Amino acid sequence: MFAAAALAAVALVGAVACSGDDDGGPEPRADLISPALEAVAAARDGAPELLEVSATLEHVDVIVRDTEGTGVLYRYDDDGLTGPVEPRDDLRESFTPADVTIDPERVFVGIRSELDRATIIDLAVRREGGVVVIDATVASEAGGIILVLLGPEGAILGTQAV
Repeated sequence: MFAAAALAAVALVGAVACSGDDDGGPEPRADLISPALEAVAAARDGAPELLEVSATLEHVDVIVRDTEGTGVLYRYDDDGLTGPVEPRDDLRESFTPADVTIDPERVFVGIRSELDRATIIDLAVRREGGVVVIDATVASEAGGIILVLLGPEGAILGTQAV
């Protein structure tokens, strides 16, 4: 069952990759991260305790601490902010909007330089082991998927097969 789902996901990624533009295809909406964080801060009357910020091809999801041990999801896209969604258990480490130092113009430069024909599926920011981590999920034309650890300006710091 899992193999079939993975194969379907790779086929979908392949279809998206074929519809891309001349500069490597569509990319996750890193350009929406800053406005998403500002909108969430306004909705919560102050800087939120972030649990995760993730960008897809269409939107940015921001998961914030609601109460100790729970988080709520906000979604931001070209139409604005929606949420919060019902609280869920979430014990991850938190971080602040000031910790999100991504340069949306450069964050994918390293990936495009090294893997120019790959499809970047998503971008995520979270805290692990006391360190803010930026990673992107990337699919190759052959169907392999890797997780790429990135610096804020796009330097590739490491990779891991998924």
